Amino acid sequence: MKCKWPSNHVSISSTGKYRPCCAWEENNNQLDVSTNSIEDYLNSDFYNNLMTDMKADRFAIGCTECKWDEEAGVEGMVHHGDERYPDQEEFNLFDMEIKFGNLCNAGCIMCSAYNSSLLNTENKSNPQLEQFRVFSNPLETNWFEDENKFKEIVKFASNARRIRFTGGEPTVNGLLDNFLTHLVEINSNIHIQITSNGGSFSKRLQETLKRFTRVRFNVSIDAYGTANDFIRWPLKWNKIERNVDKMLEYDNITVNIETSLQAGSVDSLPQLINWCEVRNIQWSANSVYKPKHLQPFLAQPHIIEKARSLNNKRINKLLEFNSTQEDHDKLRVMMLDYYDTLSSIRKIDWKECLDV
Repeated sequence: MKCKWPSNHVSISSTGKYRPCCAWEENNNQLDVSTNSIEDYLNSDFYNNLMTDMKADRFAIGCTECKWDEEAGVEGMVHHGDERYPDQEEFNLFDMEIKFGNLCNAGCIMCSAYNSSLLNTENKSNPQLEQFRVFSNPLETNWFEDENKFKEIVKFASNARRIRFTGGEPTVNGLLDNFLTHLVEINSNIHIQITSNGGSFSKRLQETLKRFTRVRFNVSIDAYGTANDFIRWPLKWNKIERNVDKMLEYDNITVNIETSLQAGSVDSLPQLINWCEVRNIQWSANSVYKPKHLQPFLAQPHIIEKARSLNNKRINKLLEFNSTQEDHDKLRVMMLDYYDTLSSIRKIDWKECLDV
């Protein structure tokens, strides 16, 4: 098997489509959650063709990010699946990922409208951004507004060992709390995993999470301090820090920090890693491959050398890899033009926030 995820996992994308994992690149032939059951998905041509590729030990059409990880020589989703899942050809639910659309309180510079409603709004008002971003037109998805469908997904997910909630930003509306409130009545021992930017951690959600045995927050932080403020605008570092510290107060909550490593992240890596170590928080990084003009290797040489001094093998590999094999200087000019454009639109000067 090339990858064990499709036989152990189901994901619901931000556009309301079934997919085999969270790294899958959306395709037109995926089934819609609103009009199809999970059984329909598992019996579909899409899934059968996908499993044919996996059994033949080859990547399928939507495995773009994993191809890049393999080329870069880093352990990605395939490796994590090998560690976590049994080797089986027939589907048996181990865990599930759920997105409640693309509603998000952040406009991260490397993200797209597919996963951020804020970026979708910004794109419409600023067409000049199209040259810098992966432009997408997210389809309206409302499967979670159908009470019967909502309960159907809750019931199916309750059979898993773990449920992941990602976004958009899952903590900024009542859907996550509503889902968990239904779920806890069926299975409170299930492992809850929430990927969040750390910008919101409401009292209501805190009370609901107390009812579960095990909760993990994967907090997406890409840089330290004001550098993160620019990359994950309009979030503020001080609020993220307070929310993370609040999460750490709960005995049933574990916090990990996940960095989408890009050129603007590299300079503050030592500070961010130290910040995690002080709090006894596990830190990990994955590369930003798209947009191509934000890749980590585009940071200045002296910044890259400072990061190399951390002696982290994964960081070193990610800093070496250029997924596009395009001209360095051309991509760097495009990156700086993007920063300048964002500074003008968002009224936040990148030169005061980060060194790249």
